[in-house]
Amino acid sequence: MDFAPTSALPSPSVTQAVVPLAMPRRHRTTRVEYAKFAAQDGPLRPRTELIAGEIIDMTPQGHRHARAIIRLNHLLVEALARRYEIRPQMPMGLRDDTELEPDLCVTAFPEAVDTDHPATALLVIEVAVSFIDYDREVKLRLYASAQVAEYWIVDVAAQHIEVYCDPQGTTYASKRTWRAGEVIQSAAIAELAVPVAQVFSARPG
Repeated sequence: MDFAPTSALPSPSVTQAVVPLAMPRRHRTTRVEYAKFAAQDGPLRPRTELIAGEIIDMTPQGHRHARAIIRLNHLLVEALARRYEIRPQMPMGLRDDTELEPDLCVTAFPEAVDTDHPATALLVIEVAVSFIDYDREVKLRLYASAQVAEYWIVDVAAQHIEVYCDPQGTTYASKRTWRAGEVIQSAAIAELAVPVAQVFSARPG
């Protein structure tokens, strides 16, 4: 997911070492109040996420970003459908002041229909065309803190995928970069194997 921040966000434990980038207005709030804001759907309301108590505008998706999400979604559905819940760009309630919408998220099926947004996941994927440092710093700390088992950053420009495993505190103990010609074998989901080249090709398969 791409953002355009202008300054570090307010929580040092989550946002240290963020490279300042261009950022829109910020609004302090909680997930409870944010849910009321999100319910005011309309064609002109921008897409946002709640991070450390602040509403952050997301930048519009370019075609390269969108195509990578579409290809990944096809691959996840093909490998995991009916065994896991695959959530494209849907909310995760990581804590009381943080609600993210990762590009893709894989969780176990909820026990009931009316449960809250998931607070963790087996796998989260963020696609980055620009502002990749935000995904490597701010997002990584949030996902590790939430015990997301595996976190992928899809670098569209470099055409490789960074895979982070084994969350420990606000970081991951393991990182590997996968490139074209290699097949990612998920550590968190045994049934999932993704050829890197298919993520960046014109069509999967």
